[in-house]
Amino acid sequence: MTTPCEITNVALAMGLVPISRQADDWRFGTKGSLSVDPKNDTFYDFEAKTGGGVYDLVIHHGHATDPNGAREWLKAQGLVSDDPVAAFNGKGSGVLREHIYRNPDGSINRKSVKLSDGAWRQMRYENGTFIPGVKGVPNVPYGADRLAEDFSDELVFIFEGEKDVERGWDRGLLATCNVGGAKNWKDELNTHLKDRTVCIVPDNDKAGTNHAQKVYASLTKSGINCFVLWGYREGLPDKGDFSDWMDANNDEVDKFKDLATTAQQKPREPVKNTKAKTDDEPEYFQVTEQWDEPVDGCAVLDLVHETLLRFCVLPEHSAPAIAVWIAHAWAHEEADISPILAAISPEKGCGKSTLMSVISALVPKPMYTINM
Repeated sequence: MTTPCEITNVALAMGLVPISRQADDWRFGTKGSLSVDPKNDTFYDFEAKTGGGVYDLVIHHGHATDPNGAREWLKAQGLVSDDPVAAFNGKGSGVLREHIYRNPDGSINRKSVKLSDGAWRQMRYENGTFIPGVKGVPNVPYGADRLAEDFSDELVFIFEGEKDVERGWDRGLLATCNVGGAKNWKDELNTHLKDRTVCIVPDNDKAGTNHAQKVYASLTKSGINCFVLWGYREGLPDKGDFSDWMDANNDEVDKFKDLATTAQQKPREPVKNTKAKTDDEPEYFQVTEQWDEPVDGCAVLDLVHETLLRFCVLPEHSAPAIAVWIAHAWAHEEADISPILAAISPEKGCGKSTLMSVISALVPKPMYTINM
């Protein structure tokens, strides 16, 4: 997790006086109800039953109403830099690389920033500068301006990340990807590929396979001619990608294009579950909308744990186990084994239905069933 500055400095700048200090827990307030974790730069207010990161603490204490205002307050206290990118440079989390997304007309859409801890952050472009967060920014593929300017019949290669796209550009390929990597291709991106022939290039791992299948299904549903270049992965290491292939093949881009041409001539794969849903079809799943900004995972788990105990009386250690299982539900596609969560009780009326209702509000695609 990255943070704009140390949360203990923020608390002290607010005039809060700690009544106790431990390595991972500073307590504030006459009863110690405000807990600040210096290691993870998070807080939790046990009286208000709320918590979060640095910006959330500033908002919680009334110094701002949103993250942008919170950052301005931090700047006024001399706790953060005037450089918006510095908001991402937490302890040990410098910027490794940045990628500018442009709209079809060439104007700046957003910046995608990779940090040294492996995390990615998105920044919108406003008033000539980049600001953390992209809520309300249109979703476009990487290099949308290049796609709009190209009127040739060349293949368009969809890679999993910007690094491979840029290497493809350097070698004369027409290439693109979606923001956010695997699993984040959206149907709205297909409009930028209308009347194209598309070659999907998967990374050599489970996430890459799932992503390629998702992109293939999405493009096919939109009537776009496409295929997946599975064969190029032969001989690649686990998690290998286009750049790894190019390194292993002496940058022979023509050889790569020949592989794509051969794959293009093969029969297309069948697509499952791409039938468009009609208005009279039932909604089997209620989709839980994801938050569109980075969140503090530890604070979220704490809040889930608190929510479970607020509504349910559970045996010892059950609440932490359920909270972790709920987190697993959001990353289900990345798991090789998925454990089953069983709610059992010695007799009726012990609260199993209440527990299932609470869990249903916290997982991505709940479908409430009993007595199956």
